Amino acid sequence: MPKNIINQGRVDDLLHITFATELPLSLYSHWDLYSSMMVNDYFSIKTKNWTQKGEINTRHLLTELGITLHETKQKFESLATDQRNNVVVTLEKEMDSSFATFFGTLGYCGKLSAYDVAQAVTLRMEMPKSETVMNRFRAGQKILESSITGNRLNRINLANTFTNICQRTLQVIWKTVAAAINQSEIIPNGPYYLYSCTRPIGGNFLAFGAQKCTAISRNIKIEPQTCKSLPLG
Repeated sequence: MPKNIINQGRVDDLLHITFATELPLSLYSHWDLYSSMMVNDYFSIKTKNWTQKGEINTRHLLTELGITLHETKQKFESLATDQRNNVVVTLEKEMDSSFATFFGTLGYCGKLSAYDVAQAVTLRMEMPKSETVMNRFRAGQKILESSITGNRLNRINLANTFTNICQRTLQVIWKTVAAAINQSEIIPNGPYYLYSCTRPIGGNFLAFGAQKCTAISRNIKIEPQTCKSLPLG
Protein backbone atom coordinates (compact mmCIF):
# COMPACT_ATOMS: atom_id res chain seq x y z
CA MET A 1 0.00 0.00 0.00
CA PRO A 2 1.59 3.32 -1.00
CA LYS A 3 2.24 5.72 1.84
CA ASN A 4 0.94 9.24 2.04
CA ILE A 5 3.42 11.86 0.86
CA ILE A 6 3.94 13.10 4.42
CA ASN A 7 5.01 9.64 5.68
CA GLN A 8 8.50 8.21 5.65
CA GLY A 9 9.22 5.48 3.13
CA ARG A 10 10.93 4.66 -0.13
CA VAL A 11 10.48 7.27 -2.82
CA ASP A 12 9.14 4.67 -5.25
CA ASP A 13 6.44 3.77 -2.69
CA LEU A 14 4.98 7.25 -2.25
CA LEU A 15 1.65 8.27 -3.76
CA HIS A 16 1.49 11.90 -4.86
CA ILE A 17 -1.96 13.35 -5.61
CA THR A 18 -2.37 16.70 -7.33
CA PHE A 19 -5.32 18.69 -8.62
CA ALA A 20 -5.17 20.42 -12.02
CA THR A 21 -7.04 21.11 -15.25
CA GLU A 22 -7.39 18.42 -17.89
CA LEU A 23 -8.36 18.26 -21.55
CA PRO A 24 -11.47 16.22 -22.50
CA LEU A 25 -9.38 14.15 -24.93
CA SER A 26 -9.45 10.41 -24.29
CA LEU A 27 -6.14 8.96 -23.07
CA TYR A 28 -4.10 11.59 -24.93
CA SER A 29 -1.29 11.54 -22.34
CA HIS A 30 -0.84 7.80 -22.99
CA TRP A 31 -1.36 8.13 -26.73
CA ASP A 32 -0.64 10.71 -29.42
CA LEU A 33 -2.77 13.82 -29.82
CA TYR A 34 -3.71 13.11 -33.43
CA SER A 35 -5.28 9.73 -32.62
CA SER A 36 -7.05 11.11 -29.57
CA MET A 37 -8.46 14.03 -31.58
CA MET A 38 -9.71 11.64 -34.26
CA VAL A 39 -12.02 9.87 -31.80
CA ASN A 40 -13.09 13.06 -30.02
CA ASP A 41 -16.61 14.35 -30.76
CA TYR A 42 -15.60 18.03 -30.92
CA PHE A 43 -12.75 17.60 -33.40
CA SER A 44 -14.58 14.92 -35.38
CA ILE A 45 -17.53 17.22 -35.96
CA LYS A 46 -15.37 20.26 -36.68
CA THR A 47 -13.22 18.48 -39.27
CA LYS A 48 -15.81 15.97 -40.52
CA ASN A 49 -13.14 13.32 -40.28
CA TRP A 50 -15.53 10.63 -41.48
CA THR A 51 -15.47 12.20 -44.97
CA GLN A 52 -12.80 11.91 -47.67
CA LYS A 53 -11.56 15.40 -46.85
CA GLY A 54 -11.43 14.73 -43.12
CA GLU A 55 -7.66 14.39 -42.93
CA ILE A 56 -7.13 17.56 -44.98
CA ASN A 57 -9.50 19.43 -42.71
CA THR A 58 -7.67 18.14 -39.65
CA ARG A 59 -4.31 19.32 -40.98
CA HIS A 60 -5.84 22.69 -41.86
CA LEU A 61 -7.11 23.02 -38.29
CA LEU A 62 -3.73 22.14 -36.81
CA THR A 63 -2.11 24.78 -39.02
CA GLU A 64 -4.59 27.39 -37.81
CA LEU A 65 -3.86 26.44 -34.21
CA GLY A 66 -0.11 26.65 -34.78
CA ILE A 67 0.42 22.99 -33.87
CA THR A 68 2.70 20.95 -36.10
CA LEU A 69 1.70 17.54 -37.40
CA HIS A 70 4.91 16.16 -35.92
CA GLU A 71 3.84 17.25 -32.43
CA THR A 72 0.50 15.47 -32.72
CA LYS A 73 1.78 12.28 -34.35
CA GLN A 74 4.38 11.33 -31.74
CA LYS A 75 3.62 9.98 -28.28
CA PHE A 76 2.47 12.91 -26.16
CA GLU A 77 4.76 12.12 -23.23
CA SER A 78 7.79 12.16 -25.54
CA LEU A 79 7.29 15.87 -26.25
CA ALA A 80 9.42 18.35 -24.35
CA THR A 81 7.73 19.84 -21.30
CA ASP A 82 7.42 23.29 -22.90
CA GLN A 83 5.90 21.75 -26.03
CA ARG A 84 3.36 19.79 -24.01
CA ASN A 85 2.36 22.83 -22.01
CA ASN A 86 1.98 25.03 -25.10
CA VAL A 87 -0.07 22.44 -26.95
CA VAL A 88 -2.38 21.91 -23.95
CA VAL A 89 -2.94 25.66 -23.55
CA THR A 90 -3.75 25.98 -27.27
CA LEU A 91 -6.24 23.11 -27.20
CA GLU A 92 -7.84 24.42 -24.00
CA LYS A 93 -8.57 27.70 -25.76
CA GLU A 94 -9.85 25.94 -28.87
CA MET A 95 -12.13 23.46 -27.11
CA ASP A 96 -13.12 25.85 -24.32
CA SER A 97 -14.12 22.88 -22.20
CA SER A 98 -11.25 21.94 -19.92
CA PHE A 99 -12.10 20.75 -16.44
CA ALA A 100 -10.38 20.05 -13.14
CA THR A 101 -9.49 16.54 -12.00
CA PHE A 102 -7.06 14.62 -9.82
CA PHE A 103 -3.71 13.22 -10.94
CA GLY A 104 -1.87 10.46 -9.13
CA THR A 105 1.83 9.62 -9.33
CA LEU A 106 3.11 6.50 -7.59
CA GLY A 107 6.85 6.73 -7.03
CA TYR A 108 8.68 7.07 -10.34
CA CYS A 109 5.78 5.77 -12.43
CA GLY A 110 4.03 8.03 -14.91
CA LYS A 111 1.26 10.40 -13.86
CA LEU A 112 -2.30 9.09 -14.15
CA SER A 113 -5.40 11.18 -14.66
CA ALA A 114 -8.57 10.22 -12.78
CA TYR A 115 -10.41 10.99 -16.03
CA ASP A 116 -8.38 8.39 -17.96
CA VAL A 117 -8.80 5.80 -15.22
CA ALA A 118 -12.57 6.38 -15.13
CA GLN A 119 -12.79 5.93 -18.90
CA ALA A 120 -10.72 2.74 -18.78
CA VAL A 121 -12.88 1.32 -15.98
CA THR A 122 -16.08 2.18 -17.87
CA LEU A 123 -14.90 0.58 -21.11
CA ARG A 124 -13.64 -2.54 -19.37
CA MET A 125 -16.82 -3.03 -17.37
CA GLU A 126 -18.92 -2.73 -20.52
CA MET A 127 -16.79 -4.79 -22.89
CA PRO A 128 -16.24 -7.34 -24.23
CA LYS A 129 -19.80 -8.60 -24.04
CA SER A 130 -18.51 -12.15 -24.50
CA GLU A 131 -17.28 -12.09 -20.90
CA THR A 132 -19.55 -12.47 -17.90
CA VAL A 133 -20.68 -9.39 -16.02
CA MET A 134 -18.72 -10.49 -12.95
CA ASN A 135 -15.48 -10.93 -14.90
CA ARG A 136 -15.88 -7.49 -16.45
CA PHE A 137 -16.60 -5.98 -13.03
CA ARG A 138 -13.48 -7.58 -11.54
CA ALA A 139 -11.37 -6.37 -14.46
CA GLY A 140 -12.64 -2.82 -13.91
CA GLN A 141 -11.98 -3.14 -10.20
CA LYS A 142 -8.40 -4.26 -10.91
CA ILE A 143 -7.80 -1.20 -13.10
CA LEU A 144 -9.01 1.09 -10.32
CA GLU A 145 -6.90 -0.64 -7.67
CA SER A 146 -3.79 -0.61 -9.86
CA SER A 147 -4.11 3.13 -10.43
CA ILE A 148 -3.97 3.80 -6.68
CA THR A 149 -2.16 1.00 -4.87
CA GLY A 150 -0.50 -1.05 -7.58
CA ASN A 151 3.18 -1.93 -7.66
CA ARG A 152 5.36 -1.15 -10.66
CA LEU A 153 4.26 -4.27 -12.54
CA ASN A 154 0.60 -3.43 -11.93
CA ARG A 155 1.17 0.07 -13.30
CA ILE A 156 2.90 -1.31 -16.39
CA ASN A 157 -0.06 -3.64 -16.94
CA LEU A 158 -2.38 -0.67 -16.49
CA ALA A 159 -0.47 1.28 -19.15
CA ASN A 160 -0.85 -1.73 -21.47
CA THR A 161 -4.59 -1.70 -20.77
CA PHE A 162 -4.73 1.93 -21.89
CA THR A 163 -2.77 1.30 -25.08
CA ASN A 164 -3.82 -2.21 -26.12
CA ILE A 165 -7.46 -2.31 -25.03
CA CYS A 166 -8.96 1.13 -24.43
CA GLN A 167 -7.36 2.91 -27.38
CA ARG A 168 -8.13 0.09 -29.78
CA THR A 169 -11.73 -0.02 -28.55
CA LEU A 170 -12.18 3.71 -29.10
CA GLN A 171 -10.78 3.43 -32.64
CA VAL A 172 -13.01 0.48 -33.54
CA ILE A 173 -16.08 2.27 -32.20
CA TRP A 174 -15.26 5.43 -34.14
CA LYS A 175 -14.68 3.53 -37.40
CA THR A 176 -18.10 1.94 -36.98
CA VAL A 177 -19.62 5.33 -36.21
CA ALA A 178 -18.02 6.81 -39.34
CA ALA A 179 -19.40 3.96 -41.44
CA ALA A 180 -22.87 4.49 -39.98
CA ILE A 181 -22.80 8.21 -40.80
CA ASN A 182 -21.46 7.65 -44.32
CA GLN A 183 -24.09 5.00 -45.04
CA SER A 184 -26.94 7.17 -43.69
CA GLU A 185 -27.86 4.73 -40.96
CA ILE A 186 -28.84 7.58 -38.63
CA ILE A 187 -32.47 8.52 -39.26
CA PRO A 188 -33.97 11.76 -37.84
CA ASN A 189 -37.40 11.17 -36.34
CA GLY A 190 -38.80 14.42 -34.96
CA PRO A 191 -36.85 15.31 -31.80
CA TYR A 192 -35.15 11.89 -31.86
CA TYR A 193 -32.51 10.13 -33.95
CA LEU A 194 -32.85 6.44 -34.74
CA TYR A 195 -29.99 4.10 -35.54
CA SER A 196 -31.01 1.64 -38.27
CA CYS A 197 -28.51 -0.94 -39.48
CA THR A 198 -29.01 -3.95 -41.75
CA ARG A 199 -25.47 -5.29 -41.40
CA PRO A 200 -24.44 -7.42 -38.41
CA ILE A 201 -22.85 -5.52 -35.51
CA GLY A 202 -21.42 -6.81 -32.27
CA GLY A 203 -22.68 -6.19 -28.77
CA ASN A 204 -19.51 -4.22 -28.02
CA PHE A 205 -20.55 -1.55 -30.50
CA LEU A 206 -24.07 -1.40 -29.09
CA ALA A 207 -22.63 -0.51 -25.70
CA PHE A 208 -21.14 2.81 -26.90
CA GLY A 209 -21.19 3.15 -30.69
CA ALA A 210 -24.92 3.61 -31.23
CA GLN A 211 -25.01 6.34 -28.58
CA LYS A 212 -22.07 8.12 -30.19
CA CYS A 213 -23.67 7.83 -33.64
CA THR A 214 -26.85 9.57 -32.58
CA ALA A 215 -25.01 12.13 -30.45
CA ILE A 216 -22.74 13.18 -33.32
CA SER A 217 -25.62 13.30 -35.80
CA ARG A 218 -27.53 15.55 -33.41
CA ASN A 219 -24.52 17.80 -32.84
CA ILE A 220 -23.59 18.18 -36.51
CA LYS A 221 -26.33 20.78 -36.86
CA ILE A 222 -25.65 22.70 -33.65
CA GLU A 223 -21.86 22.43 -33.35
CA PRO A 224 -21.00 24.93 -36.15
CA GLN A 225 -22.65 27.63 -34.04
CA THR A 226 -20.02 27.14 -31.33
CA CYS A 227 -16.98 26.11 -33.39
CA LYS A 228 -14.70 28.70 -34.94
CA SER A 229 -14.87 28.99 -38.72
CA LEU A 230 -13.05 26.36 -40.74
CA PRO A 231 -13.59 25.53 -44.43
CA LEU A 232 -14.86 21.97 -44.55
CA GLY A 233 -15.23 19.66 -47.47
